[in-house]
Order: sequence, then C-alpha cells, then structure tokens
Amino acid sequence: MNISRIGGRPSGRMRLVAVASIMTGSLIASGAWGQDCPGGGGPCDEPHPTPGCDNVACCQAVCDVSPACCKNEWDELCVQLASKLCVVGGADLCADGPVVELGDTPFSTEDAATDGSAHPDDCQYDGQTYHDIWFNYFADFTGSLIVTTCEELGGSADYDTDLVVYDGCDCDELVLLGCNDDDAKHPCGGFPDHHSTVNAPVTQGNCYKIRLGGWNEGNMGTGVLHLAQADAPPENDSCASRVAIGLGVTPFSTVNATTDGTETPGDCGRFGDEQVYQDIWYNYTADFTGTLQITTCEQLGGSADYDTRLAAYETCGCPADNANFLGCNDDDLNNPCGDGGGGFHSTLEIPVTEGICYKIRVGGFSDVEMGTGMLRLQDALGNPNCPGEGDCFENNGTPGCDDAACCNSVCADDPSCCDVVWDQACADLAVVLCDPPAQTCNVVGDPTLTQSRSQQIVDATGIACQDGDITSPNRWARSYDLSAIPETAGQDYTVHCVEVGIDVNTGSSIVGTVTIYQDLDEGDPGLPDEDLHVLGFKDLFIPSDAELEILVVSFDPPIVVPADTVMVVELFVPQHTDGGVWPGSNIAGETADTWIYADGNCGITQFTRLSDLGFVMHWVQNVIGTAGAGEACPWDLDDSGGVGILDLLALLAVWGTNPVGPPDFDNDGNVGILDLLTLVVNWGPCP
Repeated sequence: MNISRIGGRPSGRMRLVAVASIMTGSLIASGAWGQDCPGGGGPCDEPHPTPGCDNVACCQAVCDVSPACCKNEWDELCVQLASKLCVVGGADLCADGPVVELGDTPFSTEDAATDGSAHPDDCQYDGQTYHDIWFNYFADFTGSLIVTTCEELGGSADYDTDLVVYDGCDCDELVLLGCNDDDAKHPCGGFPDHHSTVNAPVTQGNCYKIRLGGWNEGNMGTGVLHLAQADAPPENDSCASRVAIGLGVTPFSTVNATTDGTETPGDCGRFGDEQVYQDIWYNYTADFTGTLQITTCEQLGGSADYDTRLAAYETCGCPADNANFLGCNDDDLNNPCGDGGGGFHSTLEIPVTEGICYKIRVGGFSDVEMGTGMLRLQDALGNPNCPGEGDCFENNGTPGCDDAACCNSVCADDPSCCDVVWDQACADLAVVLCDPPAQTCNVVGDPTLTQSRSQQIVDATGIACQDGDITSPNRWARSYDLSAIPETAGQDYTVHCVEVGIDVNTGSSIVGTVTIYQDLDEGDPGLPDEDLHVLGFKDLFIPSDAELEILVVSFDPPIVVPADTVMVVELFVPQHTDGGVWPGSNIAGETADTWIYADGNCGITQFTRLSDLGFVMHWVQNVIGTAGAGEACPWDLDDSGGVGILDLLALLAVWGTNPVGPPDFDNDGNVGILDLLTLVVNWGPCP
C-alpha cells in the first residue's frame, strides 16, 4: 500500500551500474567490492610500486575491477586494465585520436594545446574549444548519439567543458554535426559546473570525431566522457517517415529526434540561425480553403515544454524543398507564450486550399532544444458557429457554445460540436480543453451540514493513494444520518451546493466528480451501486494551480434526499497523469469520520475509515441545503399524488434527452437507467 500525506515521496532509488570485467567476462556491480582510489602514485600507463595512479577517474575504473591495484601496487596487470578501461587524456592532436566506445572514458585536458578550428557561427560564445583533446568513435548503431560530461547523464568533469562532434575522422574534411558549451536541459549546465552535452545523428559503421576541451583559455581539467545511444527517436523523425495529422490537438515529442531538414530560407530565426533543430514531420491535407493556424502556444490551445520552432511547405514530397517553403515561426510575439516567461513557443499561419497536401515541421530553436507538447491545427478565422448560444459546459442542444475561444478549441477537435449539435460529449471535451468558470453557490444553507470542526485547510495534512508522484483514483466521503440531525429530522433535505477542500493539485487541471448517495442499508457506506444509490452528481473542475482552497459544485436543479435517510457525499478524483490531488483538511477535529475508497494500487476495496488505517485527516466538506423546502414528490410527474404508469410513460417519452429538472433525477444531463430506477424505487403513493 502506498498511501501518504502530500509531499510523501519515494525516498530514492538504488542504481546498480554493471562494469564488464575484461578478465572473467562477468558483470560486477560498480562499487560492490571495488577499492577506492588513493590518488597520487605514478602514471596510469606505467607500472610502479605504489597503489593507484595519477588520473583519479581511470584509477577508480581499474580498481572497481581489480581492487589490488589500489591496495597493493600498480603492476603490469593494472596497466593492461588501464589500457582497456581508460583513454587517459585522449589525444592532443586531431590526427592522433584514440578509439572510444559507448560507456565511460576517463580523460584529462591538462596541458593540452588548442589545435582545432573555431566555429563562431555555430557554437556558443566565441565558437572555440580551448585545450582540446580528440577521440574517434565508430558507430555501432544508427540513431542519436549522446556525448556528455554532464553528471545527470553519466559523465563528469571538474571544470567548464566544451564539446564538439564531427562527421568523419579525416581531420582535413570534418563536417560539424553539433557543439555545446553548457547543457541547458540539465542542472549540470548551470552554475557552478557548466558541463556539456551534444546529441548527434550517427550511422552504423561510420567514424565520428569527438573534440573535448574548455570554454576559454586556461580552462582545463579531468573527468569522465560518457557516450550512450539515445532512446529511439520519434516515428516521424525524418521527412520520409512523416505521419498524417488533422485539425485539432496532436501530442508530439521531439525527444531524441535528429535534424534532417535544411535551413529555412529566412524569416525564422528571431535569434540564432534559420535551422529548425531536432525536427519531426507531419502531412496535413487541407479540409478547407482559408488560413491554417499551426501553434504550440498555450493561449491558442497548444503547448510545449521547450523553445519551439515551426515551418511549413506546400506539397508533401521529400526532401523538403525551399522552393515550396511557406513560412516559419520561432516566437509568437502576439501572445504571452512567445516571450521568455511563456517558454518561447510558436505560431505559424499559412494559406491552404482544400485537398492540397502540406508538410509541417516541428522542432527547436537550437541543437539542445527538444521536448514534448501539444500541436494544434485550426482554421485561423475560427468556426462560423462560434460563438453560439448555449453554455459550453452543458449539453445545450444547439451548434456551438457561447464562449468563442472555447467553442473554437472544441470544434477544432470535434467539428460535429459546431456542425451538428453541442451534446454531452462536447461539454465533456470543453471541461478538458477550456477552463470552466468557478462554480458559486447562491443559496444560504438552512441548515448547512458539516462534520468539520474547523474550515481552515492546513498544508500537507491531506491523505491520498498514490503511485510515486502520481495520485491513483481516490474517493473521499462523509456520511450524514439526516434522522439524527435536529434541523433535518422528519424532513426531506434539498442539496443545492457542496463545498470541498483541496490541499493542492500538483499537476495539470483535472475533472473530479461530487456525488450524492442515499445509503440504502443506513449503516457504514460500502460500495456504489450496492448499498449506495446515486441521487445525483456534478463534475468539479480542479485547476492546476489549486492550493489551500475550497471549491464549490452547484446542483441545478437541486437534489432532494428523502427524509430520515443516510446521505453520503463523495468526491471522486480519477487517476492523474502528471501530478496529484490531495484533499484539503486539518487535524482540528471532526464530528464523524472521513472515509476513503481507493481500489487501485492501495487495495482499499470499499469505503474505509481513515482512522482505521492509522491516519488522522479531517476533510473540510460542507453541504449547503434546505430542510423541507424541496418538492415533496418529484417523481410524481403528472401531479396525481402518486408514482405510477403515467409517470413511467412520461419518463420514457423524454428518454435520452436533457430536460431541466425531473425526470433527470440524478442531474447527469441525460434521462437514463438511473432515473428509471429512481422512479421505480419510489413507486406508489407520494408520502
């Protein structure tokens, strides 16, 4: 069971690193029995009577395999191991570069000269890599090669490094593939380390030159150069493997993508050059004539977690021909998403003709910019039925809805919402794509029911079932015996609103549900659809920035709970995708128990008292309603004084529709099986 307070996180992971023993061929856990290197001693490539050698990284690599080299003496066996495990210092001259393989290579640039050329137009700062040493790498795979001195990726260094990778190993004909001074994607690239990472496309069997040095004159030191095969690139990494895309939102990833398109002919680089780095490709066949908007901008319905660039070409042949270039964009200057605070995201608008195919290219501003996001394609002029007349968050029965931006977002994803009718599926999609307005309660409770002794939400007191940093499906509930409450005893209780406390939502916005049940056995709450009978429910939008607040759901029409029954009020939050939701609570006391039901990885298969699980959490929940104010017999549709066959026929006559009020007894926006069951349960004379 992994149920914890907010902030409860796994304490960490143990990482086992295997080192191939060249003596036995076995796998040994690094550090499992290796000897720490004492430092000092003589050269690593010469035998000497003292333990260890003068390159600490190489010394440690050898002693992890043969501890005697650091305990006794550095003998001929240690030198042989060093020759296999270390390339100490690399080669000071390009032509002398030793061969390196995937994995870790200890290095030293101390006293190295600078013999490589500067690349001021392509690499950071002045484009030079000072005190450089050289390596040759023969690719044993086709894909993306990671070359790094970054600790988060497996490398290390004790100074400010600089890396360059070239295609080819002939020093007179090197072709620059990539360079990097500071890794902008990982903490190692910032102060005080300033370490480096290059991702370069490689082809199996070809030779590549790796150049390692410092960012300025006098920068030199030691470390470990780490080479690794990047994870598989996206399926549409190359122009030739482009995939079809349509209007709406498409998740994308450029992680481990290579750059195969040429530089654009201009107008793309607000800063830097005209290249679209780490690019992926799509084909879009226009289904309208007009202006197509392509965007990663949040204000327009897209998103990204890195600095994007977009380009588009007419026709769908490959390679991309700049003669068919239609345009590109680096930063959307018309919306907040395009500046530094917004992430430097992009929007491109191009003219399209129905039936014509267009290539769309998505990439990054520089050779270290890659990530994930949502690419949105939509008619720049919007849908002609936006705005419409009905509420965007209800099954309004008309084409479109009353908020133009939300209407266009939904209809770009599902055109039938504007072309045919805005039904419940459209309303559900609106909750996902648009931020619904916060619900309010315009009724004064008479009485308001609460079991919380304090309305204050205290940080980090909420309890939730979680899987790592992601919360699993959770249901929290309170149970109210209306017969035991003097203000409600002997009377129906009409629920107008429910207030629920939220401690925090650490991820993206999510939609939960507040449900009102009648507990049929009037004991402890058990399970929905068994002893818990649904009277009504309403979605609750939990925004991504929710923290220490009380959210409201308002029921219109209100929900009538029969007199002297047991009412259970539940908040359900589904499995999160990128964070978690914890209920707002305190430990100030409560007049009855808080219940939890979490049958995911926590295995709580029915509502259970949190106190029985050993937790103290007093959830803030308030039910705002009126006693005796509801319709005495809402199931009597023909006002005959009882529930019978004519009421059944009246319900069946509006089956599948969304009336305002009865016979939609559960207020779910649709007359269905639960409403039929409610009517049957109340069959006979009205009370």
